[in-house]
Amino acid sequence: TELVNPMKDGLYDRLDIIEKFWEHSIAHELSSKPEEHPVLICDPSFNTLEIREKLLETMFEKLRSPLLYLAPNAMLSAFSVGRATALVVDVGASGSCVVPVNDGYLLRRSLKRSRVGGNMVDQHLLQLLEETIIKRQLRPQCTFTKKRLQDGTLKIMEQPSSFVSRIHPTYLNWQKQYVVQDMKKSVCRVWSELTFDRTAASAYIEEKYELPDGTLVSMGADRFLSPELMINPSLDLSFSKEFLELKEKEASSIISSSLPSMIRDSVQSAHVDLRKELVQQVLVVGGGSLLPGTIERLGKEIGQDLPTVLKARFLTPSNHQRLYSAWTGGSILSSLGSFQQMWLSKAEYEEYGAKSLLISRCKN
Repeated sequence: TELVNPMKDGLYDRLDIIEKFWEHSIAHELSSKPEEHPVLICDPSFNTLEIREKLLETMFEKLRSPLLYLAPNAMLSAFSVGRATALVVDVGASGSCVVPVNDGYLLRRSLKRSRVGGNMVDQHLLQLLEETIIKRQLRPQCTFTKKRLQDGTLKIMEQPSSFVSRIHPTYLNWQKQYVVQDMKKSVCRVWSELTFDRTAASAYIEEKYELPDGTLVSMGADRFLSPELMINPSLDLSFSKEFLELKEKEASSIISSSLPSMIRDSVQSAHVDLRKELVQQVLVVGGGSLLPGTIERLGKEIGQDLPTVLKARFLTPSNHQRLYSAWTGGSILSSLGSFQQMWLSKAEYEEYGAKSLLISRCKN
C-alpha cells in the first residue's frame, strides 16, 4: 500500500484524502457528527483563495457542516499566548513562515516563507547518517526481526527478500523518517553561538543513539550540523540547493531562506511604527522549533542587527503549547461570545458563494 501525503509545501493538496481524514476524525475519534457542530479550520497563513474555496465546498457540501470559519494559523498562535499583536515564527515540517500579526490581522505584505524546516533537517540527518556515520543504508524496522540468543545477545535476522519486495517504497521511507525524527529529538540541538565552529562542537560530550537494528552510533559535532541548516543553509550548499530546488543563478539567495533572514526581512518590511512592538513580542512555534537552543540562537541572530536600545523579546510558552499553538488559539477564539457572529453558515454559502463569502467575511 502506498503512503500519500495529502499536504504539499504546507498546503492542502489532496482534498479527497483530507475529506476522509476529517470524516474519520470527527466520526470515530470524536464520536460526533459533522452536521451537528460548527467547525473552525486552522488555515495555513499563506493559503491561497482557491484552496480556501475548496475547503468551504468540502465542509458545507460533503461533510454538511452547519457553521464554518477559517482562521489563519499565525493569528491563532498569537491568541494562544494572549496576544493580538506578535511576530509569529512558525517552523513546521515542510517549511517555515514568519508572519507579523497586528490587532489580530495578518500583515500579508510582510509574510516571509521558505522550505527550510523540519523535513530539511531530517533529510540532511539521514544523509549524514548513511554517508558519514554508519556508511550504509539505514535499515527500516520492518525489514528484519530480532531474536534473543541463549547467551543473552541479540541477533538480527533479515526478512526474506520476497517479503521485503512486497513493501511499498513509500512505507520504507516513512519507517526511515520515523527513526531519523526520533534521533533528531534525542541527540540533536542548535549551536548556541553565532557562527558554527566544528572544532568547538567536537569538544562537547558525544551523545549515543541506538538504531532499531541495535547499532550504537555516537554523535559529537555532527549532532549540531543538521539543525544548523535552519540558521545557515549555506553550511552545506550542495544539499541545500538540491533540497530547496534552487537553480544555479538562484544560489546566491539561499541565505534569505534561513530563519534569521526571514525574521529580519519581515520586520523591515513592516511599517516603521510597528517594528518595535513586533520585535518585542516574537513567538516561535511549530514542531521544528522544539530543538534545544533554537530560541536562544535566534535571539542572538536577531540581536546583532538591532539598535542597542532595542532588544528582541521572545514569548516562551511550553513545548506543548508551541506544538499545538494554533489549536489552542482556535479553542480560545471559538469560545468567545463576540466571535459567534463570525461563523459562516451554509445558507450564506449557498446564497453568496465561497469566493464572495471568504473575501467579505474571512479577510485575514
